[in-house]
Amino acid sequence: MKKIITTTGYMVSGSSAVTDLLKEYSKISNKNGSFEYVFLHGPNGVFDLEDNLLKNNTVVHSDYSIKAFKKEMYDLFNIRFWWCANYKKMLGPQFKKIVDKYIDNLVDVKYFSHWYYSEKPSKKDEIIIALKKIINKLTLYKLNIAEMRLNTELYMSFIDDATFYKYTNEFIAEVCDYINSSDIILLDQLVLPHNLYRINNYFDENFRCIIIERDPRDVFLENKYRYVKQHMDVPFPTDVEKFILYYKKMRVNEKESNDNRILRIHFEDLILNYEKMVSKIEFFIGLTPDDHTFPKKYFKPEKSINNVGLYKRYSDKDDEIKRIEAELTEYCYGLSVKEDKDGKF
Repeated sequence: MKKIITTTGYMVSGSSAVTDLLKEYSKISNKNGSFEYVFLHGPNGVFDLEDNLLKNNTVVHSDYSIKAFKKEMYDLFNIRFWWCANYKKMLGPQFKKIVDKYIDNLVDVKYFSHWYYSEKPSKKDEIIIALKKIINKLTLYKLNIAEMRLNTELYMSFIDDATFYKYTNEFIAEVCDYINSSDIILLDQLVLPHNLYRINNYFDENFRCIIIERDPRDVFLENKYRYVKQHMDVPFPTDVEKFILYYKKMRVNEKESNDNRILRIHFEDLILNYEKMVSKIEFFIGLTPDDHTFPKKYFKPEKSINNVGLYKRYSDKDDEIKRIEAELTEYCYGLSVKEDKDGKF
């Protein structure tokens, strides 16, 4: 069975460091580097489709959610300059056919008709409808021009849980095999920490997920005082109070996932306790030190150490740092994290 490894985190948490580390193992195939695969957890992806069809399904939701999923997959396939897309190049030209096959398996009935929710008019349609109403009134309804009805293909699916997961697992397996046919593959961000409570429905015992956490003090400082100045995208608020609220809500909202296929590590530990953490990751995945073919070729802890303990170098930002320490203590490295001294994994 194929072993799927994925790395994930909480935005700017250093998950790419583990991706780089795992690229140094010849047994692990990593076709697209740090390219992030969002077809499961992205808006209108597989997980949204699961919720819509299994938890909130109606005739309208059935049609709307399947079309939304299809459009999202086609956008991921077609759009070239979208960071998470261009699947035609990154995955391959058959991806759309795999999607179409999956949708065909989910749908009970396809038929052409109109349904009130599919009659949402565009601005152009609104003008045409208004003109028809005016003409009808001026001619005392002698012409009686009918209002527009959008005749379209409708999808109806009232699929049961077992059948949905059967076809979805086949879809995921086919996509992953199409991405990379190797026995052990690395796919960056295939799931997010907030999705991990779902994995029993989607992945077997060969699945491995490594979650990387990073000190929120460093996350805040790097975003506000490095990335902003470099005109880079910043995913977090740069006001410290808003950042604290955002970060706390993000972490608290995560559903607990206790599973032996999930490993949580700290970005700081990977650098400060490199040998120990490498051994821990190898044990978790099922690798040996001999499998580490190119040590420190891609992940260089001596370089990455410059990204650890940034808060110690920003003494002029002490007020912001102390606010984060007070409100996010449990996530601040060194304030709540105790070193694992017994060496057990």
